[in-house]
Amino acid sequence: MCRNMPRVYVRKTNWQFPPGDLAAAVADVLQNNFSIRKSAELHNVKKSCLCNYVKKVRTYGIENVCFKSHYVTTQVFTTEMEDKFQEYLLTCSDMFHGLTPKATRRLAYEYAKKKQCKTSRKMEENGLAGREWLNGFLRRHARLSIRTPEATSLARVTSFNKSNINLFFDKLADVMQRYQFTPSRIYNLFL
Repeated sequence: MCRNMPRVYVRKTNWQFPPGDLAAAVADVLQNNFSIRKSAELHNVKKSCLCNYVKKVRTYGIENVCFKSHYVTTQVFTTEMEDKFQEYLLTCSDMFHGLTPKATRRLAYEYAKKKQCKTSRKMEENGLAGREWLNGFLRRHARLSIRTPEATSLARVTSFNKSNINLFFDKLADVMQRYQFTPSRIYNLFL
């Protein structure tokens, strides 16, 4: 990976077309004996792209060729799987068990193996998902905040419950009512 590449690539050209147009153009070439140039003009598809897909279909058969864009075919998780992974990370965070970025990447790799998803060779070698995958995942799921968690003691976690909080605010209201403090007499003593 080049170190000078931007974090988010901005596409300069807009040569996207619906996958159905490409499939129809390939079908016209193979079944209706259209020329590649004529079919490309008719369906508004790049001639070189159509030529490549016609070669693929002739070699592998139409049922084995995917007409979707490249990022869909190399995607590790589906949208539903990513949403479940996000919910799991949020549940861990709610239980005061935040994950570091590296632990999140390792967990993503294990989740992909468990679900038998296609993973890259680099993912297999390292045993964890890449940094760019994590950056993209966090960009798609803005509710998450993955960073090195702050240590929380067990006593602090167990004492932070509804009954203790209610007890604190009841005592605070009693003291405020008894002594009639003005706002200028209230200080934050916790550092």
